[in-house]
Amino acid sequence: MNILYIVGENLYPTNSGGRKVAYQRLEYLAKNNNVFFYCFYKGSNEKLIDYPFCIKCYYKKRRTFVGILRSLWLPYIVASRSSKKIDKEITKICLDNNIELIVYEQSYVANVGKKIKCVKKIIDSHNVEYEAFNSLKDSTPSIIKKMIYHFDSKRLYSFEKKVYRKYIDGMTFISKLDEDKYLNEFELTNKPSTIISYGVKRHKEDNAPSFCNLVFVGSLNYAPNNFGAIWLSSKVMPLVLKKRKDIYLYIVGKNPSDELKSFSSKNIIITGQVESVDSYYKKCGVVLIPIFQGGGLKVKLVEASSYNRLIIATSDGVKGSAFDKNDVIIANNEEEFAQCIIDVVENRTQVNEYIHNMKQKFEENYNEDRILAKYEDFLKKI
Repeated sequence: MNILYIVGENLYPTNSGGRKVAYQRLEYLAKNNNVFFYCFYKGSNEKLIDYPFCIKCYYKKRRTFVGILRSLWLPYIVASRSSKKIDKEITKICLDNNIELIVYEQSYVANVGKKIKCVKKIIDSHNVEYEAFNSLKDSTPSIIKKMIYHFDSKRLYSFEKKVYRKYIDGMTFISKLDEDKYLNEFELTNKPSTIISYGVKRHKEDNAPSFCNLVFVGSLNYAPNNFGAIWLSSKVMPLVLKKRKDIYLYIVGKNPSDELKSFSSKNIIITGQVESVDSYYKKCGVVLIPIFQGGGLKVKLVEASSYNRLIIATSDGVKGSAFDKNDVIIANNEEEFAQCIIDVVENRTQVNEYIHNMKQKFEENYNEDRILAKYEDFLKKI
C-alpha cells in the first residue's frame, strides 16, 4: 500500500512521548508498505532526517507570522501547518505517487489534503486534543496565556468535530477513554475506529536498583511536565528530606525551565537532555509520574513499566492507561506523595506485589509486536 504519513513536528530527536509513538508507527509501516513522509518543522536549526526506510521525505517549515494572521479563523496550531499552497503540494504528492491512504498523526495536521478524493484518510489520535490544549492553561501563571489556551481550545473543538465527521474514514486512539470521548462527543460511532496504544519491548531483569534513587522523565518544555517537576522539587522533596537525607531525585528531560533549575541541589539532580534515559531507569528503583494536566496515554508510564520499576503517580498520571491502584501507587497531594516515597524506602510496602501486577498488565496491553501488527491490520481494512 502507498501511504502518506503526515506529522506536525520534527520527529528528531525522538525524545518525547508523541515523537516516540509517531516514529514507532512510521518505521513499522515502512516494513511492508511504500511510505512517504511529510513533516512540519519549526526552526532552521533543526536536523532534518532523510529516513532510509521511507520512499521519500518532505519537510515544510511551519508558518509563524502568516499562521498568526490565519489564526483569526483557525486555531493557531492548525493555521501554522496549513495553506492553499501546502494543500496543492499534498495533492500533487498523492497524485504523483498513487497514494492510497493518508495517515494524519494528530488531528491538527488534517487541514491539508482533506478534500482529496479517492484517497482514504485516518487520524492517529494521541490525546483528546482540544481538552489537552485547554488543560495547558492550568500550567501557566499568565492570564493572557490562560485566555489564549482556553479560546483556542474551543476553536480546536469545532475544527476537530468538522474534520472527523466530514473528511476522515477511520480513527485510531491511544486509549479507550479517548475513543469513547471522541465517538460520543462528535457522534462518530458509524466510522471505523480502534485502540492502538504505545507498545515497547520489555527490558531484561537486572540487579535491584536503589529505592533511594527516584527518577522523573519527560520533556520539560511541555508545560504539564514542567509543572509536575517543579511540584516534586518544591513541595514533595522538602517533606521527604525532612525524614531521610539519603534520597535522591533525578529529573531527566530536555529544556528545564529557569524556575525548575533553581531547585537543583545535592539531592535534586536536574540533568537536562541526555543521550539515553536507560541508565537512569537502571539506577533508580522508583519512577515518579506527577502529572496534573494533559490528555492521552502517558508514554513515560508505559516505558517505566517496561523496566519493571515501582511507580508512584497521580491519578492523572495513569488516566487513560490499563494500569490502576493495584499496579501503581497513587497519591494526589504532596503529603501523600512524600509519605509513599518514605514508605517504599523504609518498608518496601507491597513492592513486589505492585511490580508483579504491573508486569501482567504490561504484557496484556503494551507488548510492542502485538500492538503494531494490530495497527497495520486496521489500516488495511479502511
